[in-house]
Amino acid sequence: MGSSDGVLDVDTCKEAVADLGGNVVEHNAAAVCLCRHFRQLAFDAQGCRTAQDALDAARCNVRAALAGELRGHVLEAATSPHANFVLQKAIEELPPSEAYFIAEEFAGVAARYAKHRYAIRVFCRIVEHFPPDYAQGLLDEAMQEVAALCTHPYGHYLVEHVLEHGFGQHRAIVLQALLDDALRIAAHIHGSLVIECALLYLEFGQRRALCSALVNDTGSLVRLACSRFGRFVAKALLDLNDAEESAKVRSLLTLASESLEATKHGRDVLAALAENAMG
Repeated sequence: MGSSDGVLDVDTCKEAVADLGGNVVEHNAAAVCLCRHFRQLAFDAQGCRTAQDALDAARCNVRAALAGELRGHVLEAATSPHANFVLQKAIEELPPSEAYFIAEEFAGVAARYAKHRYAIRVFCRIVEHFPPDYAQGLLDEAMQEVAALCTHPYGHYLVEHVLEHGFGQHRAIVLQALLDDALRIAAHIHGSLVIECALLYLEFGQRRALCSALVNDTGSLVRLACSRFGRFVAKALLDLNDAEESAKVRSLLTLASESLEATKHGRDVLAALAENAMG
């Protein structure tokens, strides 16, 4: 995990980070010290914050050298409760060409790591900061299991990031997965969040297709509105930036008001319906 060059002294490394703001001699000496201990810092509960500060303070070439100390250790770092933050910082601070090795090391295992509680954070930063040619391989792999990711406790975050920040081809893959099982996903604790995100970020025609899958008949919409998590999707449908679709949903829910009134979650949707009519 760490370097073999002595015991890690976080306080000394903190002083080195401060010296990164000094003259050239001080900066270079600090860089040597930090490179020697960077991997240890990244995996240490206190040191990981110092490692992030170093990436903030260092000059461009030194940032790349520091992050490079994690080459060959990305999978271990991504699943560390401490080092995952350092990987995220490297993705945020370095040009994609210099941080690309992080995405490369997930090759062949991206779908599995997209379900990890810490690694998912790294994936999300990659989607936010890498251009298509640098994130393509990782997303191609992960999207092979998009249906499972939609309802996974951690994987759903990647799907939502693809919808908000991703590329057309991967958003189309997500849409197809949602269309194939829209009502089940919409009623799921995590899947409902994905559906809400899709209704917000999909293009007009894609959003219309998803609405049709969710509102294909009154009975399906009522069952959704009366479910614990589906009610949030029903309320999102009321607030669509699409007057025609929103009016259709309002009409169907109004007709079903008696059924909605009979359940706790249905009454919540009725309240939203009344508020929507007033606003």
